[in-house]
Amino acid sequence: MISFNLGEYSWRIKFEDLNDDFIVEFGLSDISRIVEHERTVSDKSVIKKLIESFNLEGFLHPILVTELGRNYVIADGTHRLFALREISLKENLRVYAPLNILRHPYFKRDSWVFYFNRKIDLERIIEAGFTVTRVNPVNLDEASIKVLNGELQALIKTGGEFFSVQREERSREDFLKSLRELDNILGDYERLVLREDFNLKNGEMAFIAPPVDSKGDIKILVENADLRRRKASRTVVKLRPLFLDIPLNILLSGFEEVKEYMVDKIERLIFNRKVILVKPPVADLDFCGDAFDHPLLVMNKDVFYSKNGFKKSFRNQILEDYKVI
Repeated sequence: MISFNLGEYSWRIKFEDLNDDFIVEFGLSDISRIVEHERTVSDKSVIKKLIESFNLEGFLHPILVTELGRNYVIADGTHRLFALREISLKENLRVYAPLNILRHPYFKRDSWVFYFNRKIDLERIIEAGFTVTRVNPVNLDEASIKVLNGELQALIKTGGEFFSVQREERSREDFLKSLRELDNILGDYERLVLREDFNLKNGEMAFIAPPVDSKGDIKILVENADLRRRKASRTVVKLRPLFLDIPLNILLSGFEEVKEYMVDKIERLIFNRKVILVKPPVADLDFCGDAFDHPLLVMNKDVFYSKNGFKKSFRNQILEDYKVI
């Protein structure tokens, strides 16, 4: 069963082949309340394309966020936020962003794997005060879990061997500073791949600790911009709503008008049988970017089927029949 919540409004649907229970919480916020915890370099060409898309198709995908006090911390959708900020400045109007509010246990922080086309300098890492310890490949899972839990700063592969990188720190703030130091030592990241794609045969690789919510890292990063790293983590969710396709002129109207539109839109999509669930694995869709290891809840199947990235090979992964509870 899937429960959709938007403030005091709630809807429930049940897919026959879905045994788990999920909660999808929608929200709405003035974009000034959406804050960042990583440094994302603004790509003007991407922002331009997004604004063109907003004008043509509306705002398709809710921004993924977590709550922190009165603010929302962005988990995915930074360029969409940048595009909305640009529109707000140009129109001199408040802009309201549709949100998917993530709560435990419906998401987790993960890290990207970074590959390099040059040898990683372990000596520089050691000189910076880190302890570098060789890791047997059979213990990679254990070491990677420690990285994800913020117990180790990184797991590095160089010269065909794996090494854990650790430096004891007095506080989480010091731990986050140490990650910035590693960034400076490692230099430019060549490309990103998913963590599951550890290359055991060749290549120079770094798997660096993501921020850990339970240890207060996110709050520290929001409050201390100088500690934010280049985008180095990803947020994995159990269910991701796509395709609310809200017209841009609606987002530029008042809060209550936007909320009323969202409530009406979600209700119409549910009762008109326009909700589908795409089961993993899903990759290379033009509206999703890279591969996802989580299900995609599609709120408007007509938009989904109209996208160039849809492939008939996914048909066995799509659930369309549900009952409204």
